[in-house]
Amino acid sequence: MNEDTVIGFFIFFVIFLFVGGIIALSLFSFGWDTGMMSGKIIGYDSNLFGTKTVFVLEDKTVFNQNKEISQSEIRLCSDFDDTNIHKLIEDNLNKKVKIEYKERRVGFYSWKYCREAPITNISQLTEVQK
Repeated sequence: MNEDTVIGFFIFFVIFLFVGGIIALSLFSFGWDTGMMSGKIIGYDSNLFGTKTVFVLEDKTVFNQNKEISQSEIRLCSDFDDTNIHKLIEDNLNKKVKIEYKERRVGFYSWKYCREAPITNISQLTEVQK
């Protein structure tokens, strides 16, 4: 083998490692958050690999000099194969709900799964809770 062939193999190997590292990083998830929130589902978006991004207007009000400022829009996620949650999202659109997201995601997951903690349950708020 001559010197040009060795340099070519080395460059190919470095590029291969670089591309492989980018792919590996895109599959790594670190969704450490878990919890529960209440709010109004204001929309959802179906993503490329079947996950859904859920847009929630959070039920917290900020006051400044006796004036309401605004509520926060939170983005949550549901996995591609969680058809029960997908149906609950569609059924509770524009309704006040309690949303639980309790499964931590740390590790390598395919693109069909949420990068953050996925929604595990959606339930409507009772009149007392509203």
